[in-house]
Amino acid sequence: MSAKKATSRAGPAAREPLPGQQRPLLHLILHTARLLEAMIRSQLEPLGLHHGQGRVLDVLVDAEDGVTQVQVAQCLGMRETAATQVLRRMQELGLVRRVPDEQDGRAMRVTLTPAGCDAAAQVRSAWTRAESRLVAGLSPQEIRRVRRVLHDLRAAMSGDGLGPVPD
Repeated sequence: MSAKKATSRAGPAAREPLPGQQRPLLHLILHTARLLEAMIRSQLEPLGLHHGQGRVLDVLVDAEDGVTQVQVAQCLGMRETAATQVLRRMQELGLVRRVPDEQDGRAMRVTLTPAGCDAAAQVRSAWTRAESRLVAGLSPQEIRRVRRVLHDLRAAMSGDGLGPVPD
């Protein structure tokens, strides 16, 4: 049996270094991100949502007058075509409303429906639980330090042509 097959059966937690080895920082960051995504996915799937839809709901919940599809894409670091596909599906699910923008008829303005507002509250609750688990055992000072370091790493990465990375 190959190592890849053994790792995929055991799940993300099985990717620990061998004794005496230290994995590169990149591996730790990617592994942590996969664990968080798996945790969030397990909490969003019962709601019939995926991670990308949750991120869109989180953007829209604070935008009383809605935002344009382009703004959604920019805020989430997505291609506009990908954002359009996600928003179209969310409209089919009754979570968002897309209407032509009054100032720019070419643009579509996106707002949450009442069902979208309910779903956004559930998404925020799921993310709060995930973040609480992530930082359990860290002091407030350590959390601030981690946040600062992650912002610095993100800023370093956004300077290499990848473009802005969303919060």
